[in-house]
Amino acid sequence: MVVDTGGQVTRFKPGDRVLVPASAGCTLCRSCAAGFTARCERAKSSTELCYGVSPQLPGSQAQALAVPYADVNLVHLPEGISDEAAVVLTDNAPTAWYGCRRARIQPGETVLVIGLGPVGLMAAQSALRDGRRAGAGTDLVAERCAFAATLGVEPVEGEDARTAVRDIDRRTRAGRRGGGRGLGRHHRSRPQGRPAGRPGQRHRGQPQQGVPIHMGLAQVKELEFAIGLCSIHYELPP
Repeated sequence: MVVDTGGQVTRFKPGDRVLVPASAGCTLCRSCAAGFTARCERAKSSTELCYGVSPQLPGSQAQALAVPYADVNLVHLPEGISDEAAVVLTDNAPTAWYGCRRARIQPGETVLVIGLGPVGLMAAQSALRDGRRAGAGTDLVAERCAFAATLGVEPVEGEDARTAVRDIDRRTRAGRRGGGRGLGRHHRSRPQGRPAGRPGQRHRGQPQQGVPIHMGLAQVKELEFAIGLCSIHYELPP
């Protein structure tokens, strides 16, 4: 809820229900103007304009916070969207959607989501949104796997996750006409030097450490990797 506005704010007024995206843009560079706030050309680092990470944007866990360039960095909340739904739209849901979009998942493919925390669960839901994809998920926390199962995600358990996912992929292919294009993954990181996956796989994620990759094998298997920081503004509906 907007409490007060500065003299240059024209699109919002006190009392408006708004969404504050986790990433903020400067409004002055070409990237921010296109919605790619994570690529702000005026920021000194990729996290300088990110709530919860940058000391330049304090207060995101407080009852009130100041929003720079509010005309661009606030989003009007339509009627019917609850506060609970709006909270996940500030970061988690757009990030999950961003991951699936970057993975370029095709109808009929099997998707493995590694890590079933809030973003992982929403990534699985995003991948399953049209009802034509088989979704698998794995996590070290059994309760997360159990909850994911209630959302239509098939839990992958045991040490040999690769075999389990291939079995799901095989059964999915057998249950539909025309086959499919193989296996896609929401993949966070794999520290081993040998790339996982079989030909045609796509991996996306946000590695937390350096990940050595055998480029020759990746080329032969035609693996695709997509990583990055989500620009929340771009992923939200217009």
